[in-house]
Amino acid sequence: MDADAVFFREWEGRAPGERRSLARARALGEALGVLPPDVPVLTVVGSKGKGTAAVYASAYLAAAGLRVCTVTGPGLRSNRDRIRIDGRAITPAELAALAGELERAIAELPERRSPDSTTASPKTPGSKPAGPVASELADGYLSPAGLFMLAGLVRARGAGADAIVLEAGMGGRSDEVSLVRTDVAAITPVFLEHAGVLGDTPAEIAREKRGVAGPGTRVVSAPQAPEVAGVLEPAEFVPSGGAGVPPDVLPSGLGRASAELGVVLGPALLGRDAPAPPRAKCWRRSSCRAACRRTPCRDGTRRCSWTPPSTGRASGRRSRRPGSGGAASTTSWCACRTTRTWTVRWPRWTGSR
Repeated sequence: MDADAVFFREWEGRAPGERRSLARARALGEALGVLPPDVPVLTVVGSKGKGTAAVYASAYLAAAGLRVCTVTGPGLRSNRDRIRIDGRAITPAELAALAGELERAIAELPERRSPDSTTASPKTPGSKPAGPVASELADGYLSPAGLFMLAGLVRARGAGADAIVLEAGMGGRSDEVSLVRTDVAAITPVFLEHAGVLGDTPAEIAREKRGVAGPGTRVVSAPQAPEVAGVLEPAEFVPSGGAGVPPDVLPSGLGRASAELGVVLGPALLGRDAPAPPRAKCWRRSSCRAACRRTPCRDGTRRCSWTPPSTGRASGRRSRRPGSGGAASTTSWCACRTTRTWTVRWPRWTGSR
């Protein structure tokens, strides 16, 4: 079985004028048992820089000791890149397994119907005929971006992910990411794009993208044009330099604003307002130990303990959790003692400044 074919079959077989179906995607997600996810979710929308913001946010969360599932698109080298666990693309075998699980669930959905006739569109093998009750699920197709998102949720569940980072395909309210309850909605720079589909003005497009945010969602945005910023309110805007990280760790050009936004999104999902961890220092320095004690825990307390890196010759491998054993690591740990153990990783500084 060609794993990619499962994700693109309905899109390639769509009829002229046919649109993607959020109802069909929701039914598939419920059949897979991944809606809603049971871990915190960060959703990134915008016109430019979504992937950059998602990658930087995922890197922060992984550095904080979480197991992170990131779903972006399109793939850089292959479609395996669309789903990553702690920055690593899924394997061909994992992609094939996800495709098989999706195909079995899609076969249980009603057969698609062409939007301009009463006849059925070319169907997924094994799909059921549409009845009166299921007619809504027969209209529209499953988009590749939506299927990869659902596959990412399945993989996140299987990998025991602590957090999920989703990049929207196109839009916000009309995109499959809107089916997922999101704790933090990130908005990269918005401008006029997909005009006539998402809206006719930047303000209308911004309103469509903000539609991913529901009650209780924290909205964090990159700097925006005045007409866009007014639509996004209430939102937290990250000014230039607001990430609190050295400029040399950020990309130049248009990607810088999105990268700074991504750095801020990590603490936002953790429920913290603190900036990113400071530049790496040797754990023996008192300033680094003091920084650990100043770092608030997830519940707002300051009950932290310092754990120096393991002794012995460092192998260059990094442990995900304190006390996980194995070869000595170049990483030291600051572990907050809360109801849910929270860890912040402070890399050991081994070079010269």
